[in-house]
Amino acid sequence: MAVYATRMQLINDILREGLEDAFDPARDVLLYAAHLHVSGAHLSAPNGSCTSSETYAAESAGLPVVSYSALGHIHKPQQVPGRDAFYVGSPMQLDYGEAGEAKSSILVELLPGRPAEVRRLPLSSGRGLLEVRGGFERIVDRATQVGTSCCASWSRARTRSSTSPMRWPSCSLTRRSSRSTSGSPRAR
Repeated sequence: MAVYATRMQLINDILREGLEDAFDPARDVLLYAAHLHVSGAHLSAPNGSCTSSETYAAESAGLPVVSYSALGHIHKPQQVPGRDAFYVGSPMQLDYGEAGEAKSSILVELLPGRPAEVRRLPLSSGRGLLEVRGGFERIVDRATQVGTSCCASWSRARTRSSTSPMRWPSCSLTRRSSRSTSGSPRAR
């Protein structure tokens, strides 16, 4: 077990003892909330691996046994396999590795002596992310399809230096210059 996982196990053992102290299953529900990466969680691809890795992951077997575990850090909504532990995920797409992912929230009903009732509620507001790669012509062709999405475009095409943005419906593509029209460097 990695050093991080071992230390997380020690912390969770202490939390488990506190949760179980005077616990009455006929009267109480146990809730665990943590902002951590649990080993085996599915990351948003490909950019999710930049902020999460198995090196800094807690083991799912080390989580306290509770009525419900609310987890954060992983943006992709999911249940931890074999546990009553859920990542609600981010409420909107936050990086281009999440482009196209459906987002949701979770409604949980907890009652003593009963398993948690978990309902995923789809979220439809917010602006989606769209990544367009290709030559300049392809990006221009896709500009009318962007709609309300936030758009990142990547092109290998070379264009003439310009200080004014090129605009198409629902999308703004700007070629930035490090010099102003007077030739002096811009303040950054």
